[in-house]
Amino acid sequence: KTEGPVSGNVLLRRAQYRASDKPEDIVRSIVMGKIANQRAVIRRSLRDHGRSSKYLHQEVGFGHRLDALHAAVLSAKLPHLDHNNIRRRQLAARYNDMLAGTDLVLPAADNGTESVYHLYVVRTPQRDAIIEELRSAGIEAGVHYPVPLHLQPALRSMNLASGSFPVTEAAADTVLSLPLYPEMTEAQQDYVVNTLRKLVG
Repeated sequence: KTEGPVSGNVLLRRAQYRASDKPEDIVRSIVMGKIANQRAVIRRSLRDHGRSSKYLHQEVGFGHRLDALHAAVLSAKLPHLDHNNIRRRQLAARYNDMLAGTDLVLPAADNGTESVYHLYVVRTPQRDAIIEELRSAGIEAGVHYPVPLHLQPALRSMNLASGSFPVTEAAADTVLSLPLYPEMTEAQQDYVVNTLRKLVG
């Protein structure tokens, strides 16, 4: 009968229960299963920009993560895009007002441009300590992104050492993304700000 792809572990189990097979056939089955698994892992990695873990990219890959399910969800959300962008700008403006006067470096739009605030990113030298405190208070903050492109394993062939782009590296060490999404309430945002203001000067 026709069977779908199987993992190396499945092939190994099959090999263990088929004592009538020759040893070389069992080894071949195990090796072919491992090769199939490795190819699947490589394909998954390459379609996600060569990513091997959350912030590390071992190879230069592609942005092929959009499957049919995600496309359907995004198609349903597309009519709400303008409204959601307006709401993001409103929340960003509230953050700017409420965090003014702190030691945080706040985002600023260039003249003549308008951000949709996909992320609301502040900068602070105490980023790592602050993010732990925020998370312990139930606030999911993030870091986008802690490893600069020139220090990614995928670009090691460029031979750019740490210190090659000091401004970029300083940003990577200090950026902190605060929660911001169209459905966020002002009460939720107030909680984020009040918690954060206790942690920064």
